[in-house]
Amino acid sequence: MTKNEVHWYIALTKSCQERKAAEALAALGEEFWFPVRKVRRKWSDRMKTVMVPVLPRMIFVRADDAHRRELTSRVYGICAWMFDSANKAPAIVRDCDFENFRDFVNGVEVPVEVVPGRYAAGDRVEIVRGPLAGRIYELVSVDDRRCLAVHLGSSATALFDFPLGDLKKIEN
Repeated sequence: MTKNEVHWYIALTKSCQERKAAEALAALGEEFWFPVRKVRRKWSDRMKTVMVPVLPRMIFVRADDAHRRELTSRVYGICAWMFDSANKAPAIVRDCDFENFRDFVNGVEVPVEVVPGRYAAGDRVEIVRGPLAGRIYELVSVDDRRCLAVHLGSSATALFDFPLGDLKKIEN
């Protein structure tokens, strides 16, 4: 990778500052992706449909490495970048992985969680809380929403249905 190569990176934002960061990126003419979804929220006196981030505290940004670093100080709300501990560098999402993930997220209405590390079909995971606590399962990709893993390159995976805090990977 040369310094001038443009890649997709995952910007981490301050709590509840995703929209402000996205607005600032738009004002600067940056290429980014900030997915939102409609949810129904109940207030004491009414129900309301609101737009919420699909990936809380995260925005995908396309930039070269030097420009990515500059954006940390120029864009209010961006506080860090997802880190790839294996390569000791900011996590890079390959274009093809990003497009697959974007197409998938745009087609579903379930919460998504992006986590450092890589979960894959066939990984053994232990459920650590909830009614299934203590049970060990094999992580599978299925369409009936039992559990689904979508890879974001070598440095991250998107998990659906099981909260990350409820899973623990079993090392062989």
